[in-house]
Amino acid sequence: MNKKMKIVIGVCTYKRPKRLKRLLKGLDRLIFSKVPVPDIRIIVVDNEGSEATKMVCDEMRASGRWVIDYEIEFQRGISHARNKVFLTVRDFADFIAFIDDDEEPSAVWLDELLYVQELYNADVVGGPVLGRFEEDVSTGILKESFYDRTRYPTGTFLEFAATNNVLIRLSCVKKSGLLFDVKYALTGREDTKFFMSGYRLGWKIIWADDAIVYDCIPKERATIKWFCRRGYYLGNGRIRVLRDFEEGDLIRTRYFPASIKGIVTCAIRLFLSSFSKKYSFLKSLQAICYNMGMLTALVGLSAEEYRKASDRMQPE
Repeated sequence: MNKKMKIVIGVCTYKRPKRLKRLLKGLDRLIFSKVPVPDIRIIVVDNEGSEATKMVCDEMRASGRWVIDYEIEFQRGISHARNKVFLTVRDFADFIAFIDDDEEPSAVWLDELLYVQELYNADVVGGPVLGRFEEDVSTGILKESFYDRTRYPTGTFLEFAATNNVLIRLSCVKKSGLLFDVKYALTGREDTKFFMSGYRLGWKIIWADDAIVYDCIPKERATIKWFCRRGYYLGNGRIRVLRDFEEGDLIRTRYFPASIKGIVTCAIRLFLSSFSKKYSFLKSLQAICYNMGMLTALVGLSAEEYRKASDRMQPE
């Protein structure tokens, strides 16, 4: 890179001042060796308007390395909060990076995203999210690795990415006019819809496997109930997004029998997990919930993951 890149890091938050502070401290520790140190501005969008959150931003702005802008988006929902980042960034940035408020970046996170972007001339670069418990979890069946997202070799071409760890070329957003679909504001999967739309417009989406962020898992999420609910929401969201791109009849024909088969197959694996380590009890249970979520979406039901403060937008 010959010029100093201008980067905006977008952070959407809701009633999580302590976790937000941990994230901002992590961003303050970023190091750069593969690319020159960029000009970084952090935009924190508060989806509530909390004095505690504003105080965290003020404190970190005074003591940290980067410029921090605090914005409020009173319209409830993750799509509205993410769109606020796009509307706030104006012409400052070459790229926007998104990271969640309950995550913590590795020191080389942004360095790796920018390096892979330059190497492949990518429009979007995504990276891995690894689970890490915030405290000891007594339930032996749960492991941090269960919370890890799928990983790929660096340079893998993808059809979509996720906003929990991503770098986006701003000119692509401006040219396309794409925003996060507000109908997903309370259900989630707004990022899947956004990046699948970009892919269909010709965006080059690339994976950077060394651009790691850590999902800091609170005790409340280290439960079988949460794990199963998460599977259900993911399955439900997958079908709802696909219905935006394909005819409903085709979706039902393709995925209704597949989801039924998935439930039966995973139920068998769930039973076999009692006798063989080859099958994971928890993964099988989550897969059943995932397929159940698909089934409910196929009959037109939407699971509103963020109707109550939960999961990613769960308060402290």
